[in-house]
Amino acid sequence: MCSNAALSTNQQLIQPSSTNSIRTFGPPHDSIDIVSYCTAAGVCCRFSGALCGLVYIFMLPCVVYLAIRRQQATLTVPVVCVHVVIVILGALNFIAQFLIPSS
Repeated sequence: MCSNAALSTNQQLIQPSSTNSIRTFGPPHDSIDIVSYCTAAGVCCRFSGALCGLVYIFMLPCVVYLAIRRQQATLTVPVVCVHVVIVILGALNFIAQFLIPSS
């Protein structure tokens, strides 16, 4: 059996200290770092959601579709204009996230 003195010493070693914190990096820890600097997690989610929406919902399908149409030599000016407008709407959505005040 261990004594109470040894147990209390071990507990003191395990407890984190603000002066002895070890910084680790990587995907799980990056989000913790972001939340520690920006305490309103909803704001971070709003910005990252708008950026992901811009890339994955607005830009990527349009660019892939336009690339396929170009390879098939069926790309026309109206098709390009419509898809550029879609990407512009996505960019406006992203920019609007910075203009809308958080509650």
